[in-house]
Amino acid sequence: MAAYRSCASPLEAIRRAAKEEFACLAHSSPKAELLMTTRYIGHPTAAVGILSAIGDTERFGEPHKLVSCFGLNPIVHRSADRCYIRGASKQGPCQARCL
Repeated sequence: MAAYRSCASPLEAIRRAAKEEFACLAHSSPKAELLMTTRYIGHPTAAVGILSAIGDTERFGEPHKLVSCFGLNPIVHRSADRCYIRGASKQGPCQARCL
């Protein structure tokens, strides 16, 4: 148990320093600040992670293109006069959806 405690202390210090660095990054970026105001993305680490997964936002001309790139768009099946909507398509990188 003593060996665990001796390892946990330095790891906790590294985790705390990384968390502070992510917070500084998030608060220095207007896009990250905007993301943190949305529902479910209040944490600076999530905002920075999502922005790093997106990359250059200019490559998406419209919001729906960004949504479909990460597989957050619903699957829609149309047949004659019926329309069936299922869950997310889950196309694209799963790491971004997990954030």
